[in-house]
Amino acid sequence: MKKSTVILITVLLVAVAAVLAGCTSQTTPAGTATTQRPAAEPVQPAQPAQPVATQASNQDNLFQSLVIESGNTLNLTMNKVADDGMNMDMAAMQKDAATLSSQAGTYYTKIQNLKVSPEFQEIQTNYLIILKDVETGANLYMKGAVAVQAGDIDGGTKYISQGVTNFENANQYMNTMLSSVK
Repeated sequence: MKKSTVILITVLLVAVAAVLAGCTSQTTPAGTATTQRPAAEPVQPAQPAQPVATQASNQDNLFQSLVIESGNTLNLTMNKVADDGMNMDMAAMQKDAATLSSQAGTYYTKIQNLKVSPEFQEIQTNYLIILKDVETGANLYMKGAVAVQAGDIDGGTKYISQGVTNFENANQYMNTMLSSVK
C-alpha cells in the first residue's frame, strides 16, 4: 500500500472518529439514558382496545426508548469501525461495517413503523434520515474495505470518503433533531 494512500485513509478515519465523538456526546438527552431494560411482564389476558391518545403515548414512549437504544448500539459499532480503520484492519472493518448497516436498517424499520404523536413526527423524520445515512455510510465502508483488500486502494479510498460524508450528514441531522427538542 502506498504511504500517501495510507495517510489519506488514516486522515479520513480520524475525521470520522471526530464526527462520531461529537455525535456520541450529543445523542442521549441528559438524564434519559438507561442501559437496563425492565423485566418482562407476565402474559396478561387480552385487554379492551386502548384509547387513541394512550396508543400514541405508548408509541411516543417506544420511540424515545428506541432512539436511546439505537444511539447506544450504533455508537458502539461506529467506534469499532473507526478503530478498525485506524488499525488498517480491513477484514474487521468489513465485518463491523456490515454489522452497523444491519443494525441501522433494523432500527430504521422499527422506528418507521411507529405511529408517533404530531409533536414527535419531525424528530422521527430526522432520526430516520440519520439511520439511513448511517446504513449507507456503513455500506460504503464495507465496499471500501473489500476494495482495499482486493488491492484497489483508490476505489477503497473513494468509498471510505463517501462513507465519511454520510456519517457527517448523520451528525448534521442529529444536531438538527436535538435543536428541535430543546
